Amino acid sequence: LCKEIPTDLSPDERLLRLFDKSLLLMCENAKDKKYMNIANFPEKVEEFVGHLRTTLKNSDFAKRATERSGKVDEKVIIPNPKAQQLEEYAKKSQETTERMSKEDKEWEEILGKYQNEHESTESEVMESYSQINKDSLSAEQREFLDSIQPKEGMFENLGRLKDTSILMIDKIVTTASTVKALHDATERYLEKNAEDLIESPSPMAACATPRHLIHAITKDSEDPS
Repeated sequence: LCKEIPTDLSPDERLLRLFDKSLLLMCENAKDKKYMNIANFPEKVEEFVGHLRTTLKNSDFAKRATERSGKVDEKVIIPNPKAQQLEEYAKKSQETTERMSKEDKEWEEILGKYQNEHESTESEVMESYSQINKDSLSAEQREFLDSIQPKEGMFENLGRLKDTSILMIDKIVTTASTVKALHDATERYLEKNAEDLIESPSPMAACATPRHLIHAITKDSEDPS
């Protein structure tokens, strides 16, 4: 049917022509012998099709349909709690990875700097300690100096220090996030139940104190009547 429709027509005219030809074909198919057991079937179909063709010609459905075909339908996405939870987890994981990568890069820069300078720095530190005249120091001062004097290979633990520091920073960030989440949850709870919390002291103030209650009970028990 599409091949029989002229291509120089506008999209809405071609669509309307296609509907019209489809309806005419429906009338032809209604004359098939297999429908002969239904009384006046071809006539009823022709009457229905005639009414439908008139309705379609008088409406702007073809124009609206062709205009709509050029637009992208906006999909309505219903929130999925599980998907949202996974998305939040993925976002936090990505943020953690980015933060740790940044910290690792900065640590590598520090290690690279010390790798180039640690030999000269270590020799300078050792030399500065050796220049101290221990004879002028007390026994306690000499003991303290020996305890803090750097040993050889003092920069060898920087790699381990880097890994430990990154893990500690991540733990601090996680703890801070947890504390913030608890703070926000507590704040929301207090805001939601503020009126009940404000009104709760009033009934308590109206109650009798334990002293009054005990006195009332003992007084009733002592009453012979």
